[in-house]
Amino acid sequence: MGKQLTSSDLNAAWYNVNLNSNVNQYSVNPLKYSIRQNILYLRGSFEIVSANETEIARLTQKPSSLTDFTCATVGSYGPARMSLSKDGILKFDGLIANDPSKVTRIEINEEIPLW
Repeated sequence: MGKQLTSSDLNAAWYNVNLNSNVNQYSVNPLKYSIRQNILYLRGSFEIVSANETEIARLTQKPSSLTDFTCATVGSYGPARMSLSKDGILKFDGLIANDPSKVTRIEINEEIPLW
């Protein structure tokens, strides 16, 4: 028989991600994280960075292997590619957008297993 979920399992605490100094937090919807049942949840935004392969943050939460995922671009339609390494490095790997010059931020809404 499985574990019965409690209210603490369902009510997540959310914490701001400390972004690297070369990355700006989007103040209206800052990038946050939560951990529930060994899954890292990321949600929120950061302003677009100028170069591909840019380290966004170093998280203490680390998956057991490299995790690649896509996010929405804001300002022009298209996906952004992100990765979280097994060292906890959250990285912006690049984007494909209708007009990359109009992309102002990246919106993340991702679940990453930590096992």
